[in-house]
Amino acid sequence: MWQVRSLRRSRGTTVHQLFRAENEARRTIAQIIVCAVLFVGLYSTWKHVTTTQQTLEATRDSQITERFTRAIEQLGDERLEVRLGGIYALERIARDSEKDHWTIVEVLSAFVRENAQRQGDKESTDDPASKGPRADIQAILTVLGRRVVAREEGQYFHLNLSTTDLRRADLQTAHLEGAVLTNVNLREATLYQANLQGALLAKADLKGAFLIGADLRRANLSDIQNWKDIENMRLANVYGVTNPPAGFVSWAVNEKGAFCVESEEQWMELRTKYPAIPYAANSPGRLQPGAELCFNEADSVQ
Repeated sequence: MWQVRSLRRSRGTTVHQLFRAENEARRTIAQIIVCAVLFVGLYSTWKHVTTTQQTLEATRDSQITERFTRAIEQLGDERLEVRLGGIYALERIARDSEKDHWTIVEVLSAFVRENAQRQGDKESTDDPASKGPRADIQAILTVLGRRVVAREEGQYFHLNLSTTDLRRADLQTAHLEGAVLTNVNLREATLYQANLQGALLAKADLKGAFLIGADLRRANLSDIQNWKDIENMRLANVYGVTNPPAGFVSWAVNEKGAFCVESEEQWMELRTKYPAIPYAANSPGRLQPGAELCFNEADSVQ
């Protein structure tokens, strides 16, 4: 507006110029007011959305806490069906809440360690564990085996099932990479296509275990028990196992039909190529290029 007043005071200013200057000033002021209103409106909207999100997150956290508490109570119930409900409720929470994922893994694995402890190796028909894990223990093993392991990448913690009795457990396709399976009784357990990469299997009992297609790359096999009584290792991968018993890798490749390959792609190709060839003399592991070098190197690691 100061420009308008200046024009009024100056000589030679026409009415048309004055009128145009006043219109420009009014337009500028109007634009400033509109921008201010828009800014206030946007700020109010952002504030409202932020508050709403915070309220929703707080409500969601409260609901998850309530669900978690209820599931833990169910897990300690004497009735099997209630415990199973608690187990699957915890699995659902772990999928819904990434930040609660590992807490739930710890709770479930602790339940297994506490309720399925390895007592001894004497087989007895009177021992309920000789028939396999009880229903709630097997349910937890299934839940742990199919958990979202991507949420654990880059972390320093590992699934811990050490010193447990998992005889005849169903662990097929289970995610057990990096798992602590020290001193676990895995007699006659089904580990079909289980991922045991980097797992710690020290002193584990593998008598009668089914390891068809299992991934044992870089697993620690220190002092494993009854390994010559493993039922089947066909199409398993024993590349880079550490601290294996003397002769283990060559035995697995030559007599049990295992592979010893580092590449995932090559392993998959071999599994597709040799599905019908019986092991022993025509072992697919024996046929692969470089197998001799592979198991010679692995067997030398004690």
